[in-house]
Amino acid sequence: MTYSNAAVADSTDAIKRWIASLAKSVGVSVKWRRRGNSLYLLWEAPSCPEQAAIVAQVKALLAQENINDRLSFDEPFIHQLWCYGRSQGAYEPAWST
Repeated sequence: MTYSNAAVADSTDAIKRWIASLAKSVGVSVKWRRRGNSLYLLWEAPSCPEQAAIVAQVKALLAQENINDRLSFDEPFIHQLWCYGRSQGAYEPAWST
């Protein structure tokens, strides 16, 4: 299977917008990476973000919208979403789910 650069860029922008809306609702910064069918979100703030608050916001947004609807038709669906939280400047996450 081949991917066009335009389709991948459009999907990447769509995922960026989804993550930006999520980060805005939580009020912390987020870094992300996509590998295959997994999406990894690293939440950072001056003091470590609360795991329960992050997970609740992610679940609420996923209940409103299927992130796979933002992907181009030729990209693999996201089957796993991993969240990690840490204080800014820390090397290791304080929590993961």
